[in-house]
This record gives sequence, structure tokens and C-alpha cells, in this order.
Amino acid sequence: MSYLVAVCVVFAASGAFFMRAKAGYEETLGKVRLSNLTSLCEYSREVGSGLRVLAVSSGDSTADSMAFVRDRIMGAVGCINTFDAKSTKHMAEFFGKAYNFAEHFTGTEKERETAVRLSMYAQEIYYHLNDVSSAVLNGAYSVTEYGSAYKKSDKPYFEKHLDYSNGKERELYKLISPASAQTGGYFLLDGKDKITADTAMQIASGICKVNAALWRTKTDADEGIPLYSFVHGNVTADICQKGGMIYKIVNPMKCEKAFYFSLEAQKIASDFLEKNGFKDMICMDKSASEFEASFMFVPSVNGLLLMNAPVEATVCLSNGEITFLDSSAYIRNYREDVYAPKNEVEIVMPPNLEVRETMHCIAEINGREKRCILAVSDFDGAEVFTYADAQSGRVLKTEIK
Repeated sequence: MSYLVAVCVVFAASGAFFMRAKAGYEETLGKVRLSNLTSLCEYSREVGSGLRVLAVSSGDSTADSMAFVRDRIMGAVGCINTFDAKSTKHMAEFFGKAYNFAEHFTGTEKERETAVRLSMYAQEIYYHLNDVSSAVLNGAYSVTEYGSAYKKSDKPYFEKHLDYSNGKERELYKLISPASAQTGGYFLLDGKDKITADTAMQIASGICKVNAALWRTKTDADEGIPLYSFVHGNVTADICQKGGMIYKIVNPMKCEKAFYFSLEAQKIASDFLEKNGFKDMICMDKSASEFEASFMFVPSVNGLLLMNAPVEATVCLSNGEITFLDSSAYIRNYREDVYAPKNEVEIVMPPNLEVRETMHCIAEINGREKRCILAVSDFDGAEVFTYADAQSGRVLKTEIK
């Protein structure tokens, strides 16, 4: 009998210890939740303020404003990820959309108006979270589910009131340009119909001269872009599921004699791109080995070169066949809502360089997309690319090709 009493005492003590530990854990977790809630509230305020500044930024300050907004959004998302996904669904979607908007901001009038609208929504989130924080601090909401070691809190759990939506998000998100909207997210693929695997296989076979029956087929994705991938030996072909655009081709072959000159190979590559849907492509770089020639083409859109959207192609000089093609950056970054500025900016060049040609472009400078003026010069048998800020004329980067 005494043995049974002892066992019961042990189990009772263990149960009490467990419940006290659970309550203690909840109390500690509650402090973490409150800290993340107040941080999320502050990040939301800063995102709203940053978007308002972005709406009126110009020159070098634009890139800084874009970086500030993205940085604060990353902080907000870090806080959101500590809460239940169901309790932050609408806020998480907003911050994801706003991040992509800030990442692709180019300063058009429409984008500046959209930045103001996004800023207003971020401020609404801030006011909502401020109210939730006040309710927690005033004791109306609880940050813990357990009020004591033995029973749940009799106050509403704050996460059930955490999310925010004003019901007008769809209207707001339509204002975001296709280049920055998350539709799987890319201008070239937006609205395109999905092709079948058989159709993609025929495209791959026509390019690589491989019998369709020999391909090994699988579905794949790269940076959110759905692909049909085909493999035969060391030949691979990736075709976009939307629209059937060529994403990447690796088609190695023996190139032992040069029957084509580099200029002829460039024409072959240019015609190939034109035939396969890559319009208005300008060759901006080239190199050649004994039996192969490689080229980098970029699209010209409304008088603006998209240097961040290149297509790389290699041609075998023995037979004029495409042995390599990579359009991944082109598909990710191509857009049409951009225009060359009309203002004239003076670029201060070194005295030993004479500018042969200038072009407006979008280029990636130190990890950020910037509107630039590209000045092309000749130096010691090579081309020099000088990138200058389109607003100030300040030189940002120099390359020797």
C-alpha cells in the first residue's frame, strides 16, 4: 500500500513539475513574442517612411532608399516568421510584394505614385500593430496561452488579432509593375500559356538535333521559373513551361576546323535569337577561341539597353551550330516599362579616352540595378565600357572588354 502511495506522490510531483515548467516556458516565450511584436510594429513604421522617401528620391539617393526599404522589410519578415503563418498571412504577402517593388524600382511616375500607396498601407499596418501592442501592455490581450501552471489564459491570445487586411490589397497589388510583381514573377512569362512537355520536347529536338525519343524528361524550376528539362548524354535543354522560351542549351560537339569567321558566327547567333523570340538584341561583347565564338547580346527597349538582361550564345565555327545558350538573366530581368531619359548629362572621362558612342542603359552596379549612361571608348586594341549615373554623370564603373 505504501508503495502505491509513493508512486502516486512521485507522479503527482512529476506532473506538477511538468506544468510549472510548461508555464515557465510559456512566460519566457511570451516575452520573446512581445519583443518581436514591438519590433514588427517599428519595422512597419520604417517601411512606410522609407517608401515615402523612395517616392521622391532621385540620383544616387534612389539606390540608398531602395536598399533602406528592402532592409527594413527583411527585418519585418524576420519577425513575422516567428509567429504562426496563419496569423500573419496578409502582412507577409504585403511585405513580399513591397520588397519586390523596392528591388525593381526605376523611378517612373507610376512607380512613385505606387510607392506612396504602399507607404500608406504600411502605415495602416503600423497603426494596427501599435493597437495590438497597446492591448497586450494594458492586459486586454495575452502573449501566452497559459495563464498559470494548470489552465489556459482567460484573456484573448494576441496572435488571433495579429494579422491586418483592409480588403483592398488586390487593387493595390495591381499597381505594381509586372517586372516587380510576384506572379511567378517575370514580365516575359506573365500571361503566357503553359505548353505541354511534348511541345517543349519538339523545341529542344529542333535546336539540338536529338531524336525526341532519346530524351530523358523531367520538370524542374530555377528561381521560381518552371522548366521542362531534357537530357541526352552530355546534351541538355531547358525550356520554360510558360510560353516555351529557351532557358538554357548545352550542346557540346566536335569543332575541329573553322569554316566560319567570327562575324558570320555573330550573324548566326543573332538570327537564331530573332527566330526564337529574342527581339531587338544588340551584341555588346564577343570572344573567340580557335574553333568557337561566344557573344553576349542585350535587349534594347524604348531606347534603353538592359545590360542586366543578357543572353549568352556560343557558335561552333566548324558547322555554325549553337553549342551553348543561356537566357536565364534575360527572362528574369527583361521588362518593357522603361524609357531612356531625355536629359543630357556630361561625363568626365580620362584624357586618354575618346568616347566613340554613348547609350542609355540599366546595369547592375555593386549588386544594385541603376540607370546609367554607357560610354564606349577604344584603348590599346580593346573596348572600354564606362558606366556613369544617368542623373549626375558620376562615373560608377569601368570595364575593359
